[in-house]
Amino acid sequence: MTSRRHCAAALATAIALGSLGMPAANGAEVAAVLDYAEPLTLSTPASGIVTRVDVNAGQTVKRGQILVRLDDRAQRARVGGLEAQARKFALARDEARREYERARALHEKTVISDHDLRLAEIAAATADADYAEARSQLTAARIALEHASVRSPIDGRVLRVAVAAGETVQNALRATPMVIVADPRQWVARTRLSPAQVAGLRPGQALAVRVGDARYEGRLAVPVPSPDAGTGSEVMVRFAPNPSAPLQPGGAARIDLPGDARHE
Repeated sequence: MTSRRHCAAALATAIALGSLGMPAANGAEVAAVLDYAEPLTLSTPASGIVTRVDVNAGQTVKRGQILVRLDDRAQRARVGGLEAQARKFALARDEARREYERARALHEKTVISDHDLRLAEIAAATADADYAEARSQLTAARIALEHASVRSPIDGRVLRVAVAAGETVQNALRATPMVIVADPRQWVARTRLSPAQVAGLRPGQALAVRVGDARYEGRLAVPVPSPDAGTGSEVMVRFAPNPSAPLQPGGAARIDLPGDARHE
């Protein structure tokens, strides 16, 4: 189960038990559930056989680190062939340019005709176009080779690995989720509030999140109305954790509400 699904289940359970969206006895707090702020589901547009999975759930990763590798032998072979072709066309382009310059010099001396000069000019332009096309094909092949691996776009933590070595992934029509990562420096506390409670809040408002004895200063995200009026709106408060006090997705938290949002 992913972190997001686990937290959604915890949130639903808390709502069913009546623990969320209701002020605490002192009217100052509502219960909430912890989650990573923006988990990222990673994949690749390439299809193929997974040859290596280099990370496990819970592992810390760096931006740009390779997480999963696909069989890239075909892509590497194509890149090698196109590199050789680009070198060949570069030599042909350089020679065609020299021939054109010689033709211009001879034309100025009236040694060759206008037609011969035009042919040399066309040959040089054709060689330039051939080289440009070869470079374009090589760039596309290098991009395809890059797509044979999945890299982390952030410094973060692996929440889930959804593939294993030996599996075949087909991503032509729809990307297969492969790894889920999140930034451990960005968390949210989720809860549901009634319309009356939400009316007393504004996006970006400073709100405190409490986890055990720890207190964090956060900012209110835009409330998301629920299609079921009975469950109110989902509210998220974003905050940065204290590295010395590890948090757990799905863990319990409390959100301090201002006085005008405490009561329904």
